Amino acid sequence: MSADLHLGPQFRTFIQFDSGLENGRDGGPRPGIDEDKFDINQGFIDLVPYRRGDDNLTIRSGRQLISLGSTRLVAIGAGLNVEQPFDGFRLTLHQGGWIADAIAVRPVSIGVGVFDNEPNSTEELWGLNLTHAVPHLKSTFVDLLYLGFDHKQARYTQGTGREQRETVDGRIWSHTSTWDYDFEYTAQFGRFGPGNIRAWGTGYHLGYTFTKARFAPHPEIDGGVLSGDKNPHDNTLGTFNPLFPNGNYLNESILLGPYNMIIVRPTMKYTFTAKLNSNTNYEALWRESKQDGAYNIVGILTHPPAGSNASFIGSQIQEELDYSFTRHLSGAVAYEHFFVGQFLKQSPPDKSVNFISPQLMWNF
Repeated sequence: MSADLHLGPQFRTFIQFDSGLENGRDGGPRPGIDEDKFDINQGFIDLVPYRRGDDNLTIRSGRQLISLGSTRLVAIGAGLNVEQPFDGFRLTLHQGGWIADAIAVRPVSIGVGVFDNEPNSTEELWGLNLTHAVPHLKSTFVDLLYLGFDHKQARYTQGTGREQRETVDGRIWSHTSTWDYDFEYTAQFGRFGPGNIRAWGTGYHLGYTFTKARFAPHPEIDGGVLSGDKNPHDNTLGTFNPLFPNGNYLNESILLGPYNMIIVRPTMKYTFTAKLNSNTNYEALWRESKQDGAYNIVGILTHPPAGSNASFIGSQIQEELDYSFTRHLSGAVAYEHFFVGQFLKQSPPDKSVNFISPQLMWNF
């Protein structure tokens, strides 16, 4: 439920309410992921002090959903039952073929009740994302991203302390009628308690569409490597922090988060008709460092290393079908099965999981 008011080209105000309910989950709703009975999801004011042709500057203030770049580091929480809003400021500039996004925000802490969400006083996020087309390469773009993050009470395998993390990221990506690719490298540094942060991550995606073949088959491969801590007893934290990634970064069931991980995911997509398409994939997950554990999507250590020498976390298969009933109504059904690997057997919980997700979406 939302309301959107425009007063001329220079002023806009927007408010959106959100409700996410959970019933029957073992252990109840996970904090910040599964339940928020009713609250303000977005409530902001836009001012546009500058506009000249396609160039413009927008200043946004208030509660808002934010996605930057590939959404591997800052996203709205797609796939979660509860999205991740932020309170603060965002400036978006379109100028001379460049898009610049600057943010200074606090993530919103999600309460499970009614109107109990509030800015998280222990976390701050700020940064700048630049996007520009690559000259002489059709439909190819480059992203340059800097993010600063301050978390006063972070917990890793190494321990608990204040995390002051700087992130720099470079990405090149393209999407045409046949080829699509996305390659990204991230470096992180800063302070964790009395020690240092030295972490890194990569992301990759490569796909091709056989446009003249029946059902337009589209094979692709994607994944990444996200560093883990090599020694929990030294003064350097090596665990990569994805900050505020998409909830379905790994899968729709959201069993684990992208920390200390090697990810390989081959996928095959088909377009059977103009209304029906399918997505079939297999995903394999390993620990990047055997001295570090596995985390959930919001960064909580759920599987300590426990002295395990096993790298293999697990694997899963997924099948998803999407169907457009009308211009406004569409539906999807996804099935996943997660196979437990040796590491989870040595650091439980270690149960295989079946996951089914039916969805109906109405777009106005």
